[in-house]
Formats: sequence, C-alpha cells, structure tokens
Amino acid sequence: MKGSLIFLSLVLGGMGLFCNAYFYGSFGSVNDFSGSYALIGLAFDLAKFALVPVGVYFFARAQILEASLAGGAWLVLTIISLVAAFGFLSLKNSEYEAAALAQSTAFESAKAQVESANAKVEALSKYANSQASDAALQTKAELEAQLNILWSAPAKNSLGHKIGMSVQAKLGNCPGSSWYHKTYCPKITALEQQIAQAQSKVGGYDQYLAALAFRDNALKQLSELNVDSTSSYHPVFENIAVLLGIHPNNAKVAFITTSAFVLELLASLLIFLRSRLSFQNPTGRTFDGEYANGVPHNDAASMPKPATQNNEIHAQGDETHAQGRPRSDAASTPKSAAQGDETYAQGGARNDADSTPKPAQDKGGKEQTLYARLASGVQDTEITNLSFKNIRQFLQVTDNSLIGKLRDQLVFNGLAVYDATRKCIPTKSLNA
Repeated sequence: MKGSLIFLSLVLGGMGLFCNAYFYGSFGSVNDFSGSYALIGLAFDLAKFALVPVGVYFFARAQILEASLAGGAWLVLTIISLVAAFGFLSLKNSEYEAAALAQSTAFESAKAQVESANAKVEALSKYANSQASDAALQTKAELEAQLNILWSAPAKNSLGHKIGMSVQAKLGNCPGSSWYHKTYCPKITALEQQIAQAQSKVGGYDQYLAALAFRDNALKQLSELNVDSTSSYHPVFENIAVLLGIHPNNAKVAFITTSAFVLELLASLLIFLRSRLSFQNPTGRTFDGEYANGVPHNDAASMPKPATQNNEIHAQGDETHAQGRPRSDAASTPKSAAQGDETYAQGGARNDADSTPKPAQDKGGKEQTLYARLASGVQDTEITNLSFKNIRQFLQVTDNSLIGKLRDQLVFNGLAVYDATRKCIPTKSLNA
C-alpha cells in the first residue's frame, strides 16, 4: 500500500508541478523571463509538498505551534497552486476554443467579408485623397455653371444675329447635323467631358469611403463572434450542460475548478497518508528514519521486549516480594529470565544498585530503560492516563519527542491504543 501511495503521490505531484511551471511561465514574454517565472511556480509547489510531512511530524509530537505554522504555510501555498492549476486548465481550454472558433462556418463567412472589403479598399485607395476630391468637386460645380450658361445663352446665326431662341431650345440635343449643332455642340461636349472627369474623382472618393465603412462593419461582425454565437465549447461541456440543464460556460467553470481541486489536494492527501504510515512504522522509525533527538535507530536495541517477557519480569518481582525482599523500581528493569533465576538460585539478596542497568553509552539504552519503567507502570495500573503531562511526571523526563516515541512503543506492543483524537489509552482501561 505504501508503494501505491508513493507512486500516486509522485504522479499527481508531478502533474501539479507541471501545471504550476507552465502557468507561471506564461507570464514571461521572453524565454529568459518565462524560465524565471516557471522556477517560481516549481518552488511554490515543492515547498507545499515538503510542508505536509513536516506538519505531520510536529503534530504527532504535540508541538501544536510548529504544526500550525506548517499547516498555515501549506494552506497559502495550496491556494496559490489551485489558482495556478485553474489558470493552466483555462489556458489550455481557451486554446481549444480559439481553434474551434476559427474552424466554424460563421467565422469563415465573416473572414471572407473582411477579405473582400480589404480588396475594395485597396482598389479604391487611389481616391483616398480628400483634398483632391474637394478640388474635383469644386471644378465640377464651376463646369456645370458654365454649361448651364451656354445652354441658356441666345442662339445666333452665321451672321451673329440673335434668332430669339436659346441654344438649348434651338439645338435640343447634341450631336446634330445643322449649322447650329456644328457650332455649339463641340463646346457643350467638351464641358460635359470635363464634368464627367471631375465627377469620377468625386465618385471614387465616395466609393472609397463606402468601402471603408463596409470593411469596418465586417471587422465588427468578426470581432463579435465568440464561443456562444458559434457553439465552439468543448463537447464535454456541452454534454454536461445538456445533462444538468445549465449553460456550457457554467459547466466549463465547474469542471475546471473541480479538476484543479482534485489535482492539487489529492497529491497532498496522499503525501499526508504516506507520512502517517511512516510515522507509525512498527520499527518505531519516523518518516525521516531517525529519532527526534537525532540518534540513529538500532532496531534490535530500540525494539521493546514482548509483553510476555515483561510478565516474566513481573513474576520475578512477585517472587522477590514472597521472599521478603521489597521490589524496587530498579529491580523491575528488564533482565533476561536466566539472569534472574541465577540470582535467586545463589540465595543472594537482590541489590537494587546491581539490578539497575549501567548508564547507556547512547540514548537508545536510556529509552529502553524508560520504556520498561513505563510498561511496568501501565501493567500495574500505576499510571492510567498516558498524556504527555502524566508521563513527564511519572518518568521525570521533559523530552516530548522521547515521550511520543514511548507512547508509540506501547501501542505497538498492545499495551495502549490511540483513539481518533490521538489520545493514548491503556488497553487495560478499555477492557475494564
């Protein structure tokens, strides 16, 4: 099971690290800055994972302040990681929606209109000069005035006499075959041609303005296209929306949020469980493989003696009482059964100083002695409340990490159990 927890925590943790690095890297506009931002995201996520076993370590030893600080820092970094995971998933989804939008029929149609409008604007760009258009408009007005004067002028014969009719009344239309047509039509035709040229310049500018307006409208229509108008949501979100009767965008937000929570919190949960299992390792080894005081474990030395051997020790103590020799606490210190029998066989009185273990060369021996004293007190119901405070008073020790280790050994040997709040309770109290 521990192997599975390690594997799953590594997989989910690696995915979380990738999300953080990708999201923070997206803040950089250049490769160098992107790498720097990505390193920040990696550092945040690694610190978050490292704080989980640290918090478990302190909490298991009832160091509430340190555990609270670790938990608070983990919470802040987890919120940052959740935002990063949400941002990563949102970026990836926006890339999908942009690609789906670009392939939609509505987008293709609007894009074609913009391209057509651009082509018209390009073709009419020669009329884009508004000053030339204004000059042509003025010229056209002057030429039209001259033409009107000519048409309304009195017609004259070949002798230069007025015939009592205007040119327009006499000619009607140009061209014609009469002497009057040959005389007046060339002037009229020339003015009309000049007016047409001026009109083309004015009309070209108007067409250019119309082309610009058409292009602006086409661009506006293109810019207003979105995933709602083109139904470019991911099919998963559309199906969830149909199933739950909600908008696809709401389904998208809910899905991305849930995914971010699961990705970030599940990895921390697995690391937490792995740390708890490591702390409760039957060898008494904590998650770092060492005692809280820094002394490496010797599994053979630190392993408490079985309960049957402790009972044997108590039997020896009872025999001592029967022979009239008082049992001291030092006498209850674990010895091998053979040594005890040899002492009594020789008929010698037990000397408490002789039965007291020699000072240990390291703290492992001290812990074994203290454990034997505590185990004896539990079995004889000398101590029924295994809180840190009571054990400190009973053993006259102040090292909380050592007391926590002794409590774990009691639980391992079946002399005590932990309840849901990690309160250590003697098994005799449960059976009473």
